[in-house]
Amino acid sequence: MTSFEEIKPIIVTVNLSREVAEYFKNYDLSKVIDLLLDMFDFTNLPACSLPRYTYKKVAITNSTYISLYNTLGPKNKMVSLGRLLEYAYNIDVLSLPRFEQFMQKQEDNTMQKAFTSALYKAYRALLDAQQFAPQQEREYIDTLTKAVYDYYNSQKE
Repeated sequence: MTSFEEIKPIIVTVNLSREVAEYFKNYDLSKVIDLLLDMFDFTNLPACSLPRYTYKKVAITNSTYISLYNTLGPKNKMVSLGRLLEYAYNIDVLSLPRFEQFMQKQEDNTMQKAFTSALYKAYRALLDAQQFAPQQEREYIDTLTKAVYDYYNSQKE
């Protein structure tokens, strides 16, 4: 590859533990990983010790990693980005000043999304309940359904 060619990123799924996901939540994970790939020998990292919680898709531009990934395949432990991120978490790599540039100013809205989803499920359950509610309860269920629906819409905005 010549220096004039643009590196085409590959999209990789990274499995993360709750602790690691929380640690990196305010950072551009793709850029952090690219820097970590330059900093560490990522082919010989210890196995992940924390239970998997979530996954993130990241765009990787490190040519050495891409070449090894294409050669070994996505399931090979030598190209495990989950191991790399857990290793970085264990040594508190974000305390280094070079990572400050990758910090993002967005709040984690995972809880808000879960709350909004639960409201929608409650609304759908109330719609079902309307069909089976006795006549004397129907007006109350209708009022409750409208209130949950209105609150759900206010949370989406």
